[in-house]
Amino acid sequence: MNLIQKRPSKSFTRSVANFFGKSAIYKYTCRFTSAIYKRFIYGFFGTIFTLYGSFAKALQNSFLVNLFAHKKDRDNNRTIGYKASRLCETSIFAHLVVLLKRNLLFCQLNTLGILGFSFGFYSAAIILLKKYAFNHNDISTVSLMVSVILVIVSTILLFSKKTLISVINESYTLNFIFFEFLAMRKISSDDTENVSHFSAASSVFFGMILGALSLVIEPYKIALGIFIMIACAVIINSPETGVITLFAALPFTPTMVLAGLVIVTAFSMFLKVIRRKRLIKIAPIDIAVLAFAIFVASGGVISMDIMSSIPKMLVFVCFMSIYFIIKNIIRSEQLAVCCVRSLTVGAVGVSVFGFFQYFFGSVSTIWQDTEMFSDIRGRAVSTFENPNVLGEYLILVIPVIFAMCVSSKHARTKFRYFVAFMLCSSCLILTWSRGAWLGFIVAVIIFILFSSHKVFACTLLGIPALLLGSSFFIDTSVINRFLSIGNAADSSTSYRLNIWKGTLNMLSDTWMYGIGIGTEAFASVYPRYALAGTEVAPHSHSLYLQITTEMGVFALAMFLLFCITFIGMVLSTLKNSSVKKLKLTLLGIFCGVCAFLIQGFTDYVWYNYRIFLLFWAIVGLGAALVNICKDEDSRRTLYM
Repeated sequence: MNLIQKRPSKSFTRSVANFFGKSAIYKYTCRFTSAIYKRFIYGFFGTIFTLYGSFAKALQNSFLVNLFAHKKDRDNNRTIGYKASRLCETSIFAHLVVLLKRNLLFCQLNTLGILGFSFGFYSAAIILLKKYAFNHNDISTVSLMVSVILVIVSTILLFSKKTLISVINESYTLNFIFFEFLAMRKISSDDTENVSHFSAASSVFFGMILGALSLVIEPYKIALGIFIMIACAVIINSPETGVITLFAALPFTPTMVLAGLVIVTAFSMFLKVIRRKRLIKIAPIDIAVLAFAIFVASGGVISMDIMSSIPKMLVFVCFMSIYFIIKNIIRSEQLAVCCVRSLTVGAVGVSVFGFFQYFFGSVSTIWQDTEMFSDIRGRAVSTFENPNVLGEYLILVIPVIFAMCVSSKHARTKFRYFVAFMLCSSCLILTWSRGAWLGFIVAVIIFILFSSHKVFACTLLGIPALLLGSSFFIDTSVINRFLSIGNAADSSTSYRLNIWKGTLNMLSDTWMYGIGIGTEAFASVYPRYALAGTEVAPHSHSLYLQITTEMGVFALAMFLLFCITFIGMVLSTLKNSSVKKLKLTLLGIFCGVCAFLIQGFTDYVWYNYRIFLLFWAIVGLGAALVNICKDEDSRRTLYM
């Protein structure tokens, strides 16, 4: 017997990698990129932009922050905050919420089935009586279908004596949705103290009341109202659930519904802070965001059309509050991963719908020069109303998805994020948005530069192969479209240039305070300064020109200060933190925001309310990751 074991043969890929890694050209390239990194990090630019940590530490030790901080002494129960928290804990509202939660979760399915059957039966009977006995012709078919479906589903529930919480805990799908995806706190189904007192008689009674309401309210509206009340109760109990839901639902939800979701989440966070179950941390970037929000509020009050500007201003201020919510609510790596996972689910849904629309539906050509780009059949818009808006959404989320793909440890998770990345990137091509493409290229460059000097070295050595491969795989239509950037012969480019000239003419008179927020205010002033053929324009087609136009040059200065502060916050964390996975995710967020701001030079990227909300949500998630990195580093230092 041969006792000498043969060494396992190395794979071809590993052999090539080892040969390449030991080559002289790779070593010298790594030395070159390492020298560049050291000059950048420890040079003037790196020193200036990584001072954020020092400013944040000084702010935490300032008199203003210490004035509102919790005092840890024996007189803590005499403070106003403590008394307010005790008042909330012992209020009738708090006891009512706990009672409803217990009775719903620990209620048996057959009892819920009786309630649903009673509601569906009486509402269907009332609908049929109104239609055939009283000859009402305005009966909704949807309401009748909802009532019938409710009766069928409730009949099935009548045969089960399990409690609702036990069904949720035993179901893999429901367990994943509620406790893993939405990050809700898991409740044990074996808790004998939390027994529901909801009886069969009370189920019939409440079902009859709901059925009687269908005389004046459509049954589907009643069911929708019940669902909304339950959802609000869940978010009030767990504001993290509201934030995670927001990331997935944003592309598919109307603006005012999103505003309601933000308000309920903000109210939930307020209650948690009052009850001392959440803490608010103040950072330098918060001051910049708050100052810019004040300028946004002034843009609604100081306006050429104040009646139209105030509602838009209120929506903007409401959506900007999501930054403060996410920054203070997302306080662990698990919650941050849940947010990114939710964001990925929404992006995949948008991309799949964009593919279906482009190849099987109808796409419009009104956003392109059909003579110059006759080989393009149209541009995808997916759930948004404009291909440029879809591009703005995708360049914000694609770098985050790619960062999660790189930082994930498990092969299955890597594969999922990689598929999502490829879907979203392909959908970005179908938007044919040159501004979004340019922003995406900038995001790729930033990711390569800030990942590590070795990645930068490999990219430099692989540029010839990348150029050769792109010539085979990238369609000539894409190349021609990208190379047309800046071509004045394109009607879209010339249209933008003329709008910019007209806007600059207008700013010569309105640069100090602006004209107010909204398309109505813009339309009331801009035509007097517009060039011929561009009198009708909804905005200035530039984020920075639009901020100056609406709120004045000082608002633009404050926004630029916010951008510089955000860059300093991210670079300081990337330099000083040792948490690799969170740093990569933060780098993805940074790349997405930079790509978005690059596209802002060529388009007003805040024109769509949902994109405005997503921008501040992503920025808030980045600020939350900075806090999480600090906490993780402090724990590692403490236990080393």
